[in-house]
Amino acid sequence: MNEEEDRVVEAADRLEDIGDLDGAIEVFVSFLNTVSVPRLHALLGRLYYLKQEYCRAIEQFSTALAVKPDAATTLFFRGQALAMSGKLETAIQDFNAVLRLQPAAADAYREIGYIREFQKRLAEAREAYEKARTLDPAMSDELDERITDLDARLREGG
Repeated sequence: MNEEEDRVVEAADRLEDIGDLDGAIEVFVSFLNTVSVPRLHALLGRLYYLKQEYCRAIEQFSTALAVKPDAATTLFFRGQALAMSGKLETAIQDFNAVLRLQPAAADAYREIGYIREFQKRLAEAREAYEKARTLDPAMSDELDERITDLDARLREGG
């Protein structure tokens, strides 16, 4: 990043730190009206995500990915925004793209598990959670209970 972009990020970070998400968004929008910078679009997408403005978040993440399609973090966050906006299969595609770029991305497996559990595709959810837990044992506290619950539901025919 150049110095001007650094200043924009710092100004937005200061505003975000004091809880002024709208102000932080405005800093990015003003700068991005003059030049398109994939990283700044991704950061703006994250702010929209925090405000639960998922369509705007998806738009910003997609703009960043149009220039840098192999940005795994941006793909991951777009996947989360897609999931929150109900576009579950498209979210799965983004999480799978993350896994192609970073096969050990336990968070992507966990997100796939959440979606599959929501869809009542319990065996697939369990498999995804198991992969996440294997890749990142720190997730065990969170996922052990989910896996145990899924095992019980699967035994019941659920």
